Amino acid sequence: MSTNAAWAREELERARLAFFRENGFDAKPRRIVDREGRETYALVREGAGPPILLVHGGLADASVWSSLAGK
Repeated sequence: MSTNAAWAREELERARLAFFRENGFDAKPRRIVDREGRETYALVREGAGPPILLVHGGLADASVWSSLAGK
């Protein structure tokens, strides 16, 4: 991954986390790699509260899901 691509990925991740934190869902990002090397992204909140499954997408999707996740 190029430096520019890595920087853009980190910026997207920061923006996505900010959406969720602003709506009361404080989570940690986690990248999950399968046996074939394919990667997916998850926000994981450990501790209190019910389990929540979020379907990932782009930044626009995060703005929609973040308001639901914090409830």
